[in-house]
Amino acid sequence: MSSAIDVTSGKIQEVLAELADAKLRATRTGLAVAYLEGIGSPTRSGAEFDRLVSDLYKFWREQCAADIRYVLESSASSSVKRGVAFSFTTTVRQLRTAAQHAENDGAVEWRAKWFERACSEREPTSATTWEACGTQLHNEILAALQIVRDSAQWLVSDAARAQEWRSQVEASALVDPLAVREQVLADLELSIAPQSAQHLDRGIQYQFGRRATSSGDDVAQVLESIVEREILAQTLKRLPCSYVTILDRLNSWGHAAVSSLLVAHAVAEMETWSDEEGFLLGVERVWAAATAK
Repeated sequence: MSSAIDVTSGKIQEVLAELADAKLRATRTGLAVAYLEGIGSPTRSGAEFDRLVSDLYKFWREQCAADIRYVLESSASSSVKRGVAFSFTTTVRQLRTAAQHAENDGAVEWRAKWFERACSEREPTSATTWEACGTQLHNEILAALQIVRDSAQWLVSDAARAQEWRSQVEASALVDPLAVREQVLADLELSIAPQSAQHLDRGIQYQFGRRATSSGDDVAQVLESIVEREILAQTLKRLPCSYVTILDRLNSWGHAAVSSLLVAHAVAEMETWSDEEGFLLGVERVWAAATAK
């Protein structure tokens, strides 16, 4: 089994080198591959498999997310091939979520089915089956990277698309997500615990990476907007009742549902109430004013 991983690892390193070369020729910037430097080691335990998943997640969903998304969405590859590459995004996300959030039943079940396809067990029980799962994951990222590489090499031959890719890379390099996060927190007079900050930063990096920007976009403004929304999502107070209760009370099911819940969160932040009924009356009052014609 280890020899199979060695062969796959060699192919991955070869594809990465070709992808890095294509990016360098198109954008004059190298490819960040820090999290893949140790790829190729057999995964003979759950801990080793989870470490591989974490490294691949950081590379695919954080470090290189913007490049991967732009290259795939701009390429001439068939929708089937692009689907294979994008499906790896789902794989690495679900495997990581299941590893870190055992309470997420959906992700845990998704991982069990993936394990079953990889090693014929819903939960690997031996070094052999864990290694089989690691081999399968190596094979999947190799297939995805090959498609990204082919797409990147095609982009290099298209001067206009190569220039757009370069413009995006240059614009992104001018902004610092961590500095923007600190500035927005200061402006909002909020503070978060270090552990929450790490989670917040991952969310910001992911959203910023997946946000396809054109050469005409103000990248700093795009990042600031993402940071503001991610911070609010983490710091909003918990509503004192179910969202269903609010939608029923306001009869706002359908297209108005999201707007009415945003109003409810605003009321929760700004007003005080003695009980759930008092809160709902406040929401009704603000909703009525907001929707008055």
